[in-house]
Amino acid sequence: MNWLIYIKGNKPFYVRVIYEDTTGNLIQILPNPHRKDNYFNGGVIYEIPSGNDKFELEVSPPFGEESIIVYASVSQLGDLSLKKEDGIYQVKTKPKDIGVKTRSIKIKEAEGAKAQQASEFFEEKVVVRTGK
Repeated sequence: MNWLIYIKGNKPFYVRVIYEDTTGNLIQILPNPHRKDNYFNGGVIYEIPSGNDKFELEVSPPFGEESIIVYASVSQLGDLSLKKEDGIYQVKTKPKDIGVKTRSIKIKEAEGAKAQQASEFFEEKVVVRTGK
C-alpha cells in the first residue's frame, strides 16, 4: 500500500517532511534525492508524491505507530546531517535538534539600525498506525 501526504500553506513556503518509523529511524521524505524542490505556493493543496516525482511512499513492516513531521517556513530551511542510503536520506541529526536546525536560528550582528523581521515557522506532527 502507498501513502500520500497533503500539504497546504497560507502563503509561499519551504517545507521539510520527516518520517519516523516504529523503531525510531528517521527518513527525510522531502526534499529527497528524487525531488530536491521543496518550495510551494500558498493557497494550493499539494500531494506528495505527485506529478513528475520519481518516488513512491510504500508502507512496509514493521507496522505500528509511526509519525510524519512537517516543518515549514517562509524562509529557506537550515541543514540537517543526512546520509544518502538506498535512494533516501537517513536523518542523522538528533531528534531533539531537528526543529532548531531546521529553523536555521543563528545569532548575527544586525545590519545598521534596522531590525530584521522574524521569519514565520510552523511545525506539526501527525501520528499514524500502520498494519497489514
